[in-house]
Amino acid sequence: MRVLNELSIFRHAIDTVAVRDRSVWCQHAIDVEEFRAYTPEKFELLDGYLFDTRQHTESRRRLLHLLLVNVGLLEAVRVAPEERWREALQRVYET
Repeated sequence: MRVLNELSIFRHAIDTVAVRDRSVWCQHAIDVEEFRAYTPEKFELLDGYLFDTRQHTESRRRLLHLLLVNVGLLEAVRVAPEERWREALQRVYET
């Protein structure tokens, strides 16, 4: 399920950031090591998807993780209306 995959990205980012003793809610600077670990070598568009085809999501997930750390979850949730977040959570947890 697509929503579940997207939610798992957020969970991974939250867990990873929490392990590093950072607040998951606010933005944080990243270091060169994190940049290299999570950023694809080059930006590509393949069949309408960044970095790889639809079936291969790992590069996009790594970049999203990096962005979530750098932007912070409070800012990340502002990209969609509250109703969308609630609907996504309901689809994941009530299914």
